[in-house]
Amino acid sequence: MDVSAWLLGLGLGEYATSFTENKIDSELLRQLTDDDLKALGVSALGDRKRLLAAITVLDEGDAPTSSELATATSDEIRTPLAYTPTHLAEQILSSRHALEGERKHVTMLFADIKGSTALIENLDPEEAAGHLSPALSAMMDAVHRYEGTVNRVQGDGIMALFGAPLAHEDHAVRACLAAIAIRNSFEGGLDVRVGLHCGDVLVRAVRNDLSMDYDVVGSSAHLASRMEQSAASGTIRITEAVRSLAEGYIETRPLGAISVKGLQQKVEVHELVRRTSLRMRWEARALHALTTFVGRRRELDSLLTAAESIGSGQGQLVALVGDAGIGKSRLVHEFTRLPQFDDWTLYQTGALPHGMNTAYLPLGILLRAIFNVSERDDQAVVDTKMRAGLARFVANVDPLLPVMQVLMDLPVSDPNWTALNPQQRASRIVDGAKNLLLQAADTRPMVLVFEDLQWIDPGSQRVLDALVEAMAAHTLLLLVTHRPEYQHDWTGKSFYTRTRVDPLAATSAHEMLDTLIGAAPELESLKHLLIERTEGRPLFIEETVRSLKETDVLSEQDGVVRLESDPATIDIPASVQDVLAARIDRLAPELKTLLQTAAVIGRRIPVRLLQTIEALSDDALHAQLSALQSSEFLYEVATGEDAAYLF
Repeated sequence: MDVSAWLLGLGLGEYATSFTENKIDSELLRQLTDDDLKALGVSALGDRKRLLAAITVLDEGDAPTSSELATATSDEIRTPLAYTPTHLAEQILSSRHALEGERKHVTMLFADIKGSTALIENLDPEEAAGHLSPALSAMMDAVHRYEGTVNRVQGDGIMALFGAPLAHEDHAVRACLAAIAIRNSFEGGLDVRVGLHCGDVLVRAVRNDLSMDYDVVGSSAHLASRMEQSAASGTIRITEAVRSLAEGYIETRPLGAISVKGLQQKVEVHELVRRTSLRMRWEARALHALTTFVGRRRELDSLLTAAESIGSGQGQLVALVGDAGIGKSRLVHEFTRLPQFDDWTLYQTGALPHGMNTAYLPLGILLRAIFNVSERDDQAVVDTKMRAGLARFVANVDPLLPVMQVLMDLPVSDPNWTALNPQQRASRIVDGAKNLLLQAADTRPMVLVFEDLQWIDPGSQRVLDALVEAMAAHTLLLLVTHRPEYQHDWTGKSFYTRTRVDPLAATSAHEMLDTLIGAAPELESLKHLLIERTEGRPLFIEETVRSLKETDVLSEQDGVVRLESDPATIDIPASVQDVLAARIDRLAPELKTLLQTAAVIGRRIPVRLLQTIEALSDDALHAQLSALQSSEFLYEVATGEDAAYLF
């Protein structure tokens, strides 16, 4: 049983990190007492009562594990609800009415065991299931680790979707990481093969058991299945569509264009070799040549003003706030490379969309950078680098070693660590990480960049909050980025500055397009259309131009871009669709439903028309509109009797 998922299912997910750190598995869970729960940090009496009551009935209705499901006989019910982690199941079911009828861009994963028929042909059904059980269990666990949904388990393999029914803006990356985890779990064992392809599905219905009725648009499922069937044992085959969306995060080997049964045109195929060392989203994007940096003078001046205060020993916290694709990371990139910071220490980290349930992931990324630890370093090298790195800032490194090992997800070498209760461990983790960063800042002025806080895990948030409370008298510029929906308690700090990052003005967007496609007069109408469709968001402009080149609307020869066909409309690229869909799916179901209704009305939404359509009281409607405005989906443009909102 997944204890973290069980806690989330009870609405007590805030204790998942403590249970994980203390290695509370399903067996130990059944033995917990009231005093044990106090030691685990469950201080509220009501929460302890709820947990104890739930523990007493575990054996009566315990959800089966992936391994138990894999050994289920053919006459047992094996529905997606049975093998989907509780927190994912609840999230899907609570919003299914808003999900039904939606078209989703997804990555499909097919995995099976090659030659399984010969392996089990002389075995009875129960023995055969026992042989295949570890394989199916490993496959499902890998999919769920990256929040995919296993849509079908049959025989010796599975079919899974990433991005449906819940959208993920990084669905291709998640699917690739899951595929690598599946392959790696079978090294030296059974022959597994995996295939991936991206495409669209129309979610028609989500049933109580999480099974889905959906229509695959085009040949997406067929192509993903063919990738798996054509893959050699122990390998992963992906299409160009997957490679393009996961670029930077994965290392591939091109296999060329191959014929696929049932398709007229050949398909570009790659072997997925491994994940790269890149973790940050900006690192992957920066692999492409950067466009000319335009239109951010006001934001840069705000950052430079905060940096000037560092010289007098006053710590500064600056938040760059803006929607997806608005250019926050590019602004950070340009700011931190200004010559006045040549003598400063610069460290960068950030939260990841697929890491929200992984404790301390952003801090682990940060510490690996501080200690110069690479993915391929063995344990002895990591220990040496860690000790040397700590010695730069503290005299006695031993007390900090177990803290660093926990944060970097390494085995803890100090036997005394396990003797501490959960609250003591949590306190030492927060204090150790905070003090290390402050001591590093006192060595010489430091810029610490922490991006994408909307995806931060609870443990990392506690460390960040503690750092903010203690940083005022240190030479530290803490520069964070997040989307509007992220909430924090820093507003009252005298050293806190919130800088809103808006879409580019039309003149700046036009200047950016001049560098991307040139200044030829025949491109002017296209530029105006691009600016209108992308609303001046730099990432969306770049991705849309890239898509136009890939679809031969634009051609480039000898550095000159030409318009080959004049598009009446511009399709939104898959990479941009994924960002928008994922953000919408994170809304509460009632807000998403209202947003969908507003989208049908048009770009300008009169409130009186919404009141006619929606069966909501005036107070409820205005509360929901206010929430959508706070999240920057809608903007109020008129009040009173003619009140209206604009997308």
